[in-house]
Amino acid sequence: LTMPRRKDELPARIEPCLPTLVPSAPKGPQWVHEIKWDGYRLAVHINGQDVRAITRNGFDWTDRFPTIIEAAGKLRVKSAILDGEACVLNAQGISDFGLMQAAIARGRKPSDKVVLYAFDLLFLDGQDLRSQTLASRRMCLVEVLERTAHPGLVLSEEIEGSGEAVFRHACQLGLEGIVSKRKDLPYSSGRTTAWLKTKCVLRDDFVVIGYEPGVGGAVNKLRVARRDEDGVLHYAGGVGSGLSERLSKGLKARLDKIALAKPVIKGLREKGIIWTEPKVVVEVEYRGVTMADQRLRHPAFKGVREDK
Repeated sequence: LTMPRRKDELPARIEPCLPTLVPSAPKGPQWVHEIKWDGYRLAVHINGQDVRAITRNGFDWTDRFPTIIEAAGKLRVKSAILDGEACVLNAQGISDFGLMQAAIARGRKPSDKVVLYAFDLLFLDGQDLRSQTLASRRMCLVEVLERTAHPGLVLSEEIEGSGEAVFRHACQLGLEGIVSKRKDLPYSSGRTTAWLKTKCVLRDDFVVIGYEPGVGGAVNKLRVARRDEDGVLHYAGGVGSGLSERLSKGLKARLDKIALAKPVIKGLREKGIIWTEPKVVVEVEYRGVTMADQRLRHPAFKGVREDK
């Protein structure tokens, strides 16, 4: 007799697998490579007619992604969890975090240009797939997506071959970088070396700890810090490039509500700075850090991370 497969319960949340940043793409046939999308990491949970979009930190943002929810709801599955990145492409066909932010801003009509680039399938029709290899999970994902075509749900293509060549081409095309994944390993929540990211330019999240006031009620420069794995804040300098007048005024109003008399990092002696509680996270693009004091080199503001 063939015993029926045990059905697993659909998890309420799965902590996402996070790639480790490396200076060069890995080599070897066990690696596959994908474009590094620049948007919001989402897990799309399907349980019958109930479809939800859960952010990297566990926030339910279902109402912000109607196009993705509609697409996922049309998949011919009973239950599933898709892992992917919600993105908006610019005129050059490159994912743009600024456009993504504008597309889902509160108070605006949700945009139909938001697309989920799905790169993994963690659960399908009562079966937890995380213990299976990436290659096996991807086969299931391709089959599920091919059952129902919808513009709001797209497969993030894998590229076989030389990681170095894939990375070089990605940079030539103006992309942020690539993510390389071991196709022979199971899904691992949290930071892992089974997934590696290689960036053409550096881009990370920083905590705002103050700002330098500008003219007309705007922000001239943000003061930011990097939070290490132990939760300790380390000063990273100022970020002014990329701040529009409209955006900086909104940021000032938000930061003024959490102003402090002294900086949260001891020993900072800068004058004319409005210090704040470390509650606002921003994404910053930069070209490296100074050796002496670990300040950001050529930083540019890319957006507020509302999901963090």
